[in-house]
Amino acid sequence: MPTWYTHTHLTLPIPLAEDSQLLELTEHLTSFGVSASVAPDNLAQITISLAIQANDHLDAATQATTLQSTGPLTGAQITTLTVRTEQDMEDYLNAPSIPELVGLTDIAGMAGVSRQRVRDLSIKDPAFPPVAVNTGTMSLYLKASAEHWAASRHPTTGRPKTL
Repeated sequence: MPTWYTHTHLTLPIPLAEDSQLLELTEHLTSFGVSASVAPDNLAQITISLAIQANDHLDAATQATTLQSTGPLTGAQITTLTVRTEQDMEDYLNAPSIPELVGLTDIAGMAGVSRQRVRDLSIKDPAFPPVAVNTGTMSLYLKASAEHWAASRHPTTGRPKTL
């Protein structure tokens, strides 16, 4: 029987008085390799991850739902439930958690213009991608957004006409 990995966001009927209460709420899930956390700004929002032996994804979802809405978790409302195969879970864990970022020099290469021209466009062009990270010495942009901008821009050539 394959192992399925579930990741669930729940809202408790009553917020925890302190985050240490989470251990009491999830103690009955230890045989499922439970991992749990509390939202730092809302002690009624918890996240629980389990490893469940099941025939298929529907059986795994049913087991996870039952386990997380009975016993100490009775009354908890499941807001999100994700079920992954072992391979999907491995891919998820190996995927970079930070998206690819690029600087103005990279964007200039994508657009086929100078770095200075891209800098000017970053100020003047409303379609230019927003800054994703500002390091204090340079701005970085999401690579996918920069590629989309470079591919979809319609440059005009030459100086503006004067009347």
